[in-house]
Amino acid sequence: MSNSTENPESPARSSLAEELRKVPVFADLPTDGLEWLAEQMTFQDLAAGEIVTRAGTPADRMLIMLEGEIRVSRESGNPEAAVRGVCAPAVTGMLPYSRMITWPGTAHTVVRSRLATFPAERFPEMLARLPVLGPRLVATLSDRVREITKRQDQQEKLGALGRISAGLAHELNNPAAAAHRAGGSLRTAFLDFRKAAARLNAYPLSRNSRPRFLNWSASCRSGPPQPRLSTRWNGATAKRPSHNASSATA
Repeated sequence: MSNSTENPESPARSSLAEELRKVPVFADLPTDGLEWLAEQMTFQDLAAGEIVTRAGTPADRMLIMLEGEIRVSRESGNPEAAVRGVCAPAVTGMLPYSRMITWPGTAHTVVRSRLATFPAERFPEMLARLPVLGPRLVATLSDRVREITKRQDQQEKLGALGRISAGLAHELNNPAAAAHRAGGSLRTAFLDFRKAAARLNAYPLSRNSRPRFLNWSASCRSGPPQPRLSTRWNGATAKRPSHNASSATA
Protein backbone atom coordinates (compact mmCIF):
# COMPACT_ATOMS: atom_id res chain seq x y z
CA MET A 1 0.00 0.00 0.00
CA SER A 2 1.31 3.43 -0.94
CA ASN A 3 2.30 5.77 1.87
CA SER A 4 1.89 8.90 -0.28
CA THR A 5 -0.41 11.64 0.91
CA GLU A 6 -2.06 14.36 -1.16
CA ASN A 7 -2.93 17.63 0.54
CA PRO A 8 -4.52 20.00 -1.99
CA GLU A 9 -6.13 22.18 0.70
CA SER A 10 -3.77 22.05 3.69
CA PRO A 11 -1.44 23.71 4.44
CA ALA A 12 -2.69 27.06 3.19
CA ARG A 13 -2.06 28.05 -0.42
CA SER A 14 0.23 30.86 0.69
CA SER A 15 2.45 28.33 2.45
CA LEU A 16 2.47 26.14 -0.65
CA ALA A 17 3.39 29.17 -2.73
CA GLU A 18 6.35 29.81 -0.45
CA GLU A 19 7.44 26.20 -0.95
CA LEU A 20 7.42 26.79 -4.71
CA ARG A 21 9.58 29.89 -4.26
CA LYS A 22 12.44 27.59 -3.13
CA VAL A 23 12.58 26.21 -6.67
CA PRO A 24 14.95 28.36 -8.81
CA VAL A 25 12.57 28.46 -11.79
CA PHE A 26 9.83 30.01 -9.63
CA ALA A 27 12.00 32.00 -7.19
CA ASP A 28 11.28 35.54 -8.46
CA LEU A 29 7.65 35.10 -9.54
CA PRO A 30 5.05 37.42 -7.99
CA THR A 31 3.12 36.07 -5.05
CA ASP A 32 -0.20 35.99 -6.88
CA GLY A 33 1.43 33.97 -9.69
CA LEU A 34 2.85 31.47 -7.21
CA GLU A 35 -0.51 31.17 -5.48
CA TRP A 36 -2.21 30.48 -8.82
CA LEU A 37 0.36 27.77 -9.56
CA ALA A 38 -0.18 26.25 -6.12
CA GLU A 39 -3.95 26.14 -6.74
CA GLN A 40 -3.42 24.06 -9.89
CA MET A 41 -0.93 21.64 -8.33
CA THR A 42 -1.28 18.47 -6.32
CA PHE A 43 1.23 18.11 -3.49
CA GLN A 44 2.45 14.66 -2.43
CA ASP A 45 4.59 13.25 0.35
CA LEU A 46 6.22 9.98 -0.75
CA ALA A 47 8.18 7.38 1.18
CA ALA A 48 11.47 6.01 -0.17
CA GLY A 49 11.01 3.50 -2.97
CA GLU A 50 7.61 4.67 -4.18
CA ILE A 51 6.88 4.87 -7.91
CA VAL A 52 6.46 8.41 -9.26
CA THR A 53 6.09 7.64 -12.97
CA ARG A 54 5.92 4.32 -14.79
CA ALA A 55 7.49 3.70 -18.21
CA GLY A 56 5.00 3.63 -21.08
CA THR A 57 2.21 5.51 -19.28
CA PRO A 58 1.07 8.95 -20.53
CA ALA A 59 3.40 11.84 -19.71
CA ASP A 60 0.67 14.22 -18.56
CA ARG A 61 2.19 16.30 -15.76
CA MET A 62 5.12 18.43 -14.75
CA LEU A 63 6.97 17.35 -11.61
CA ILE A 64 8.26 19.90 -9.12
CA MET A 65 10.72 18.40 -6.63
CA LEU A 66 10.41 20.23 -3.29
CA GLU A 67 12.33 17.78 -1.08
CA GLY A 68 14.23 14.55 -1.56
CA GLU A 69 15.41 12.78 -4.72
CA ILE A 70 14.02 10.58 -7.48
CA ARG A 71 15.84 8.29 -9.87
CA VAL A 72 14.70 7.55 -13.42
CA SER A 73 15.80 4.38 -15.21
CA ARG A 74 14.84 3.06 -18.61
CA GLU A 75 13.31 -0.39 -18.92
CA SER A 76 16.11 -2.52 -20.46
CA GLY A 77 18.27 -5.54 -19.76
CA ASN A 78 21.07 -3.31 -18.52
CA PRO A 79 20.25 -2.00 -15.02
CA GLU A 80 22.65 0.92 -15.55
CA ALA A 81 21.11 2.01 -18.85
CA ALA A 82 20.15 5.71 -18.92
CA VAL A 83 19.89 6.10 -15.14
CA ARG A 84 19.26 9.73 -14.20
CA GLY A 85 18.80 11.26 -10.78
CA VAL A 86 16.88 14.43 -9.95
CA CYS A 87 17.40 16.15 -6.59
CA ALA A 88 15.23 18.85 -5.05
CA PRO A 89 14.69 21.67 -5.71
CA ALA A 90 14.12 21.05 -9.41
CA VAL A 91 11.52 20.91 -12.18
CA THR A 92 11.31 17.77 -14.35
CA GLY A 93 8.76 15.48 -15.97
CA MET A 94 6.61 16.76 -18.83
CA LEU A 95 7.63 20.31 -19.77
CA PRO A 96 6.09 22.84 -22.18
CA TYR A 97 7.14 22.37 -25.83
CA SER A 98 8.35 18.84 -25.10
CA ARG A 99 7.35 16.20 -27.67
CA MET A 100 7.30 13.46 -25.04
CA ILE A 101 4.08 11.41 -25.15
CA THR A 102 4.77 8.62 -22.67
CA TRP A 103 7.25 8.35 -19.82
CA PRO A 104 10.49 6.87 -21.24
CA GLY A 105 11.47 5.38 -17.88
CA THR A 106 10.23 4.49 -14.44
CA ALA A 107 10.93 7.00 -11.67
CA HIS A 108 10.99 6.12 -7.99
CA THR A 109 11.94 8.01 -4.87
CA VAL A 110 15.39 7.36 -3.40
CA VAL A 111 14.60 8.92 -0.01
CA ARG A 112 11.48 10.33 1.57
CA SER A 113 10.42 13.09 -0.82
CA ARG A 114 7.89 15.84 -1.30
CA LEU A 115 6.81 16.91 -4.76
CA ALA A 116 4.07 18.74 -6.60
CA THR A 117 2.53 17.93 -9.97
CA PHE A 118 1.14 20.40 -12.49
CA PRO A 119 -1.20 19.05 -15.25
CA ALA A 120 0.14 19.43 -18.79
CA GLU A 121 -3.30 20.51 -20.03
CA ARG A 122 -2.89 23.77 -18.10
CA PHE A 123 0.42 24.70 -19.82
CA PRO A 124 -1.14 27.22 -22.23
CA GLU A 125 -2.86 29.09 -19.38
CA MET A 126 0.31 28.99 -17.28
CA LEU A 127 2.42 30.51 -20.06
CA ALA A 128 -0.25 33.15 -20.70
CA ARG A 129 -0.35 34.18 -17.03
CA LEU A 130 3.40 33.86 -16.42
CA PRO A 131 5.17 34.28 -19.80
CA VAL A 132 8.56 34.51 -18.08
CA LEU A 133 8.32 30.77 -17.40
CA GLY A 134 8.45 29.93 -21.14
CA PRO A 135 12.18 30.60 -21.74
CA ARG A 136 13.12 29.17 -18.33
CA LEU A 137 11.36 25.88 -18.90
CA VAL A 138 12.75 25.64 -22.44
CA ALA A 139 16.25 26.07 -20.97
CA THR A 140 15.46 23.35 -18.41
CA LEU A 141 14.32 21.06 -21.22
CA SER A 142 17.48 21.76 -23.24
CA ASP A 143 19.71 21.04 -20.24
CA ARG A 144 17.91 17.73 -19.67
CA VAL A 145 18.29 16.66 -23.29
CA ARG A 146 21.98 17.61 -23.20
CA GLU A 147 22.54 15.63 -20.00
CA ILE A 148 20.76 12.51 -21.30
CA THR A 149 22.66 12.68 -24.61
CA LYS A 150 25.98 13.02 -22.78
CA ARG A 151 25.17 10.04 -20.56
CA GLN A 152 24.18 7.90 -23.54
CA ASP A 153 27.42 8.86 -25.35
CA GLN A 154 29.43 7.86 -22.29
CA GLN A 155 27.65 4.50 -22.10
CA GLU A 156 28.30 3.87 -25.81
CA LYS A 157 32.00 4.72 -25.38
CA LEU A 158 32.26 2.41 -22.37
CA GLY A 159 30.57 -0.35 -24.36
CA ALA A 160 32.99 0.14 -27.27
CA LEU A 161 35.94 0.13 -24.87
CA GLY A 162 34.70 -3.13 -23.37
CA ARG A 163 34.48 -4.73 -26.82
CA ILE A 164 38.00 -3.54 -27.68
CA SER A 165 39.34 -4.90 -24.38
CA ALA A 166 37.69 -8.27 -25.01
CA GLY A 167 39.16 -8.44 -28.51
CA LEU A 168 42.61 -7.47 -27.27
CA ALA A 169 42.48 -10.11 -24.53
CA HIS A 170 41.49 -12.69 -27.13
CA GLU A 171 44.39 -11.74 -29.42
CA LEU A 172 46.86 -11.83 -26.53
CA ASN A 173 45.53 -15.16 -25.30
CA ASN A 174 46.03 -16.93 -28.67
CA PRO A 175 49.88 -16.60 -28.79
CA ALA A 176 50.10 -17.43 -25.10
CA ALA A 177 48.02 -20.57 -25.61
CA ALA A 178 50.15 -21.57 -28.61
CA ALA A 179 53.34 -21.12 -26.60
CA HIS A 180 51.83 -23.18 -23.78
CA ARG A 181 50.93 -25.99 -26.19
CA ALA A 182 54.38 -25.87 -27.79
CA GLY A 183 56.03 -26.05 -24.37
CA GLY A 184 53.90 -29.07 -23.48
CA SER A 185 54.77 -30.82 -26.74
CA LEU A 186 58.48 -30.13 -26.18
CA ARG A 187 58.31 -31.52 -22.66
CA THR A 188 56.55 -34.66 -23.91
CA ALA A 189 59.16 -35.13 -26.66
CA PHE A 190 62.01 -34.69 -24.17
CA LEU A 191 60.50 -37.29 -21.83
CA ASP A 192 60.07 -39.72 -24.74
CA PHE A 193 63.71 -39.15 -25.71
CA ARG A 194 64.88 -39.93 -22.19
CA LYS A 195 62.82 -43.11 -22.12
CA ALA A 196 64.20 -44.19 -25.50
CA ALA A 197 67.76 -43.43 -24.35
CA ALA A 198 67.21 -45.50 -21.20
CA ARG A 199 65.94 -48.45 -23.25
CA LEU A 200 68.88 -48.15 -25.64
CA ASN A 201 71.40 -48.15 -22.82
CA ALA A 202 69.91 -51.46 -21.66
CA TYR A 203 71.39 -53.06 -24.79
CA PRO A 204 75.22 -52.71 -24.79
CA LEU A 205 76.69 -52.06 -28.25
CA SER A 206 79.91 -53.57 -29.45
CA ARG A 207 82.91 -51.48 -30.48
CA ASN A 208 82.08 -51.95 -34.16
CA SER A 209 78.32 -51.38 -33.79
CA ARG A 210 78.56 -48.05 -31.96
CA PRO A 211 79.98 -45.97 -34.93
CA ARG A 212 77.38 -47.43 -37.27
CA PHE A 213 74.60 -46.53 -34.80
CA LEU A 214 75.89 -42.97 -34.41
CA ASN A 215 76.00 -42.51 -38.21
CA TRP A 216 72.47 -43.86 -38.53
CA SER A 217 71.24 -41.57 -35.76
CA ALA A 218 72.83 -38.52 -37.43
CA SER A 219 71.23 -39.41 -40.77
CA CYS A 220 67.81 -39.65 -39.07
CA ARG A 221 68.20 -36.16 -37.58
CA SER A 222 69.28 -34.62 -40.91
CA GLY A 223 66.31 -36.10 -42.78
CA PRO A 224 66.18 -38.29 -45.88
CA PRO A 225 68.95 -37.81 -48.47
CA GLN A 226 68.17 -35.39 -51.26
CA PRO A 227 68.03 -36.90 -54.77
CA ARG A 228 71.01 -36.06 -56.94
CA LEU A 229 70.51 -34.77 -60.47
CA SER A 230 72.04 -36.77 -63.28
CA THR A 231 74.94 -35.05 -64.96
CA ARG A 232 73.28 -35.90 -68.27
CA TRP A 233 70.64 -33.24 -67.58
CA ASN A 234 72.68 -30.76 -65.54
CA GLY A 235 72.21 -27.49 -67.37
CA ALA A 236 75.79 -26.35 -66.72
CA THR A 237 77.67 -29.52 -67.64
CA ALA A 238 75.23 -31.77 -69.53
CA LYS A 239 76.21 -32.68 -73.08
CA ARG A 240 73.16 -33.73 -75.01
CA PRO A 241 73.72 -35.74 -78.19
CA SER A 242 73.63 -33.59 -81.31
CA HIS A 243 71.03 -34.46 -83.91
CA ASN A 244 73.32 -33.14 -86.64
CA ALA A 245 76.10 -35.40 -85.55
CA SER A 246 73.83 -38.44 -85.50
CA SER A 247 72.56 -37.55 -88.96
CA ALA A 248 76.07 -37.32 -90.27
CA THR A 249 76.99 -40.75 -89.04
CA ALA A 250 73.76 -42.35 -90.20
